[in-house]
Amino acid sequence: MSADTQSNGSSIKKLLLTVTVLLIIMSLFIPAEWYKSNMVSELKMGELITGKSGFHSQILPFANELYNDFFVQTGINSALTNYYAPLPVSADPLEQTFNNISGIFYPFFINLAKMINYHNYMIVYRMALLSFWLPFFCIILVPSLIAGVCRWKRKQYDFSYVSPFLNRRSMKLIGLTVFLVAVSILIPLPVPPVINAVMTLFVIPTSIILMISNLPKQI
Repeated sequence: MSADTQSNGSSIKKLLLTVTVLLIIMSLFIPAEWYKSNMVSELKMGELITGKSGFHSQILPFANELYNDFFVQTGINSALTNYYAPLPVSADPLEQTFNNISGIFYPFFINLAKMINYHNYMIVYRMALLSFWLPFFCIILVPSLIAGVCRWKRKQYDFSYVSPFLNRRSMKLIGLTVFLVAVSILIPLPVPPVINAVMTLFVIPTSIILMISNLPKQI
């Protein structure tokens, strides 16, 4: 296994661990209603930048379908909703004492369950929103590839400088952008939808042009 593959695997593990810890910490100190209000704001921003027609006919139905397939049909949604219930009143004073102690933590567990459910929906919504940009990305990708190849071919026959620095940095920028897109999908914090649009439609195509045009003149 190469060092790059090991590094990528380590980065993914760190990302998942960070997201999980952040979600648990937020559920202990932040009300689920706060997350819900931010979720609604993010949905409205998505509607604003994609248009009502595309948002309600493509993105929202696709997000609901994904959520139903991944979380409702699999029973995860109901398990989170019903996984913690207050214990019944016991006639045994000692047992009732422990029931009262566990009841203290009931609001925290309920808040955690709501937060996870809300966050699960936001993950599939962000995936659905990203899929909305993919056709535009493909349209931009083809000219970017052609432009990169044309500039590279031109440099083969003149005295233009090929920059290994730009080539390497462009490759790293593409990898970093893909990683940041994954972060923006998984992180349990409000994410402006325009960020993924900019990274998908501008940063990656520009980096591809720079990467290809600065390949070695002789491969």
